[in-house]
Amino acid sequence: MLFRRLQETPQNLQRAGMTPTPARRGFMRPNEVTALFLVATVIAVAVYDVIAGIFYGDEATITHVVQEWGKKYVLLTIIIGIVLGHLFWPARGPKSAVPEPKQQPAPPSDLSKPLQPPLP
Repeated sequence: MLFRRLQETPQNLQRAGMTPTPARRGFMRPNEVTALFLVATVIAVAVYDVIAGIFYGDEATITHVVQEWGKKYVLLTIIIGIVLGHLFWPARGPKSAVPEPKQQPAPPSDLSKPLQPPLP
C-alpha cells in the first residue's frame, strides 16, 4: 500500500492518462490519521494495562478501575454505553452505505382520449 501511494505522484498519474485529485494533500488522508490514532491509543492502553498488572497488581489496572467505577457510578456506565452505541451504530443519511430503493416513475397518462376496451 505504501509503495502504491509513492507511485501516485501527479506526474505518474498524468502519464497514465489520469487526473490527480487536488483535494489530497500530504501522505495520509484524514480518516487514515484518525484510524492510526485510534489503533495507537488502544495499543498504548493495552500495554499500560498489562504493565500495571504485572508490576503493581490487579488493583492498578484500567480494567479493575473501570469495573469499580461501573459499580459505584451507574450513570457513568450508562453514558459510556450510549457513547459507544452511538459510535458503532450504522450511519443513516446521504453518505450511508445502504442505498435507497429507487422508485419507478409513473407512466404518463393521456386523459384527453376516452378509454377503449381491448379488441378481441
